[in-house]
Amino acid sequence: MDAIEAIRGRRSIRRFRNRPVSRDLIEEIIRDAASAPYSFVSLPQPWLFAVVQGRDRIARYGEIAKSYARDHRPQVKNYEWADRPDFSVFHGAPALLIICGREGNPEGRGECERAGQNVALSAHARGLGSCWVGSPNLWLGDPATRAELDIPNGFIPHVVCVLGYPAHRPDPPPPTSRASSGPGATARWSLDSPQGRRSGWASAPFAGRWESGSGHPPPPSACAICPLAGNSAPSRSS
Repeated sequence: MDAIEAIRGRRSIRRFRNRPVSRDLIEEIIRDAASAPYSFVSLPQPWLFAVVQGRDRIARYGEIAKSYARDHRPQVKNYEWADRPDFSVFHGAPALLIICGREGNPEGRGECERAGQNVALSAHARGLGSCWVGSPNLWLGDPATRAELDIPNGFIPHVVCVLGYPAHRPDPPPPTSRASSGPGATARWSLDSPQGRRSGWASAPFAGRWESGSGHPPPPSACAICPLAGNSAPSRSS
C-alpha cells in the first residue's frame, strides 16, 4: 500500500475482532510513528510510547475512565457519553497506545499529534484498524492514573489510539466539490464525515523498552516504549 492509498483509505475503526495484536507488529507501528517530524526543541526525546494489551484489561480501564469522567467532568457540554451505559471508551480494542510528550515542552502536544497520525496510517497499511480516542483524556490527566500505568514522571499523555483487527470498516465518503466560478475564484472541497460504529480484546500486558538507533529520524534516545501497569488488575483512581 502506498502513502496516498493509506491516507485516503484510512478510517476510524470502532469495532474490532477478538484477536490480539503481536508485540512485534506494535513495535513496527511505533517505529513508523517515530518517523514523524519533530522540533529540535523537543530533543533529546520527543515522545514516549506507552502500550497496554489485553481486551478485558483495557475494557476495565475504559469503565474506570468513564466513571472518572462522571465524577470530575467540567461544567461544559460534550461529556454526555459518560452517562451512556452503551458507550465504550476503547471500543473493545485489543491494544492501546498512549503517546506522551515531555512535561513543559511547548511543542509536546504537536509532536505527539504528528506521531499519532503516523500510527493511524501505519496501522491501516499493515492491515489493522485504529481510532484516535479523546474520552480517556480527563482520566489520564490524573497523576494517580499515570502512576498506575507506569508513565514516568515528566511525561504527559497527549494522544490515545486503539489498535486491532477491524470487524467493520466504514465505507469511504464520496467527495463533494463546492467551487465558485469566475476570475480569481477559489475552490472549496469538503468531505462528509464518515460515521464509524462502536462495539464490543487478549494477552498479557505489554512490557519492554525500545530506543531508536543512531539513524534518522528519530535521533538517539528520541523515543521509548515504557512498560505499563505491571501484572496487577486495574485499580480505580480517586
